[in-house]
Amino acid sequence: MNKPFNPNPEHIVPIAQDPFTYFAPMVSVGHLIVPIGVDLDNQAISDAVIAMESERRSVEVGDTKAEDSLLPYDNPDVAALLQRIDGFFRTLNPYLEPFEDAESWGHILNPGQNTDYHTHMRGGWPDGLSWVYYPQYPENSGELVFALDAVARRTMVEIEPAVGNLVIFPSYAPHYTRRNMSEEKRVSISGNYFPDPERVEEYEQFEMTNITPMAHILGIWNA
Repeated sequence: MNKPFNPNPEHIVPIAQDPFTYFAPMVSVGHLIVPIGVDLDNQAISDAVIAMESERRSVEVGDTKAEDSLLPYDNPDVAALLQRIDGFFRTLNPYLEPFEDAESWGHILNPGQNTDYHTHMRGGWPDGLSWVYYPQYPENSGELVFALDAVARRTMVEIEPAVGNLVIFPSYAPHYTRRNMSEEKRVSISGNYFPDPERVEEYEQFEMTNITPMAHILGIWNA
């Protein structure tokens, strides 16, 4: 049986006049852009990363880590940056894995190079947070692009890097870097933080009882 047609819809008055009062997201996922290092010596950080360009994380052909370089952890400028980043992540959740276990690496795109579509997921592990920091970014050297598929739609979110900025995003978010169209090296430092496997209950309890940006970054997938 069809519902009767209402000939006077103007007589239907909602409880609230603002339609967004009734809005609830079905999917919510995001990122942070934090100007965490604008006061640091970013040229010195960039030079230190470039000096280790040939020291690769992997020598296996086809391994995505072969695109990344080791970091000079003993360099005071790099160490100061990483300490600051680690401290910020502790404000999101103090029960993330310790810095010694968290991954971090350098990434250099020479002119004409790009980074392929990938994620930072860790098999058999809860969702984590990934990050990238820019100590150097020549104009037109490659934007960071997230490609997100949800509810039969693909959304492309383009991030314009800036020197001193830290970008934080879900480890499961697919992304790539556009081709470096400049004549200079593009330098970034990246890493991941996952829940400490020995403190998972504390990690989850903190997330349930504290309103932090972390929940909004990782995503809210249902009501």
